[in-house]
Amino acid sequence: IASPFFTFLVVILFLALILTFLFYLMYISLMFSSIYNVKGVMGLKDAVKGGIKYFWKILGLSIIIAIVLILLFLVPLIPAIILILLGVSKLISLLFVPISIFLVIWQGVCLGFSPYVLIRENVGIFESMRRSKLIVKGRWWRVFGYFILFFLITIAISFAFLIPNLIIDVALRTSFPQITTIDESSIFGQPLNLKTFMIFLILSGVLKGIFSIIKLIIIFPLTILFFKNFYFNLRFEKQKGGVK
Repeated sequence: IASPFFTFLVVILFLALILTFLFYLMYISLMFSSIYNVKGVMGLKDAVKGGIKYFWKILGLSIIIAIVLILLFLVPLIPAIILILLGVSKLISLLFVPISIFLVIWQGVCLGFSPYVLIRENVGIFESMRRSKLIVKGRWWRVFGYFILFFLITIAISFAFLIPNLIIDVALRTSFPQITTIDESSIFGQPLNLKTFMIFLILSGVLKGIFSIIKLIIIFPLTILFFKNFYFNLRFEKQKGGVK
């Protein structure tokens, strides 16, 4: 007979898988909608249908890209490991680490538009990767620069949402001082009032969860629109230059 803890763990893992699936489906549906909802009349049902249509392809593409990037990171480290085993200076071996990082960044930028190519041009996984590289070819530094700029913008947004989280922590810990007063008799300070502690956890979790959802609602559409519009612009430039 399974223990209650094991049953609880299985339920949590199952729910986590379902939530991950729904989250990924939502993301792909938003991508599909942003690409094909030109006139702004696409409904939720059609967006979800599009997300379901491309779900497994995008998932397979994500896995393959992840494998490629991992291999690119590991391959240059093999000589470094061999040199370390041969007793060569570790400092010399560490020089291979920047090479690994550069290869991952280089290929990551080249493959960054693959999901949008796959959905917009309705091609296979490897063809979408090839076309993404073709779009970036000759424009790598420009694409990299915009990627960095957008990354910094998302970081700024994320940090902005740290402020309300800190305010929540200060307010709740001020309201429940027994959580923060530390002495040798208790991990949490004064003799722990379980009811107070649970109130603290629930309020903190709910409020932080709300702010996290708001942050995702802002960042996800921004990310999709940024990559979609950038992809369309680069694609138009390539087609204008006679490259398909």
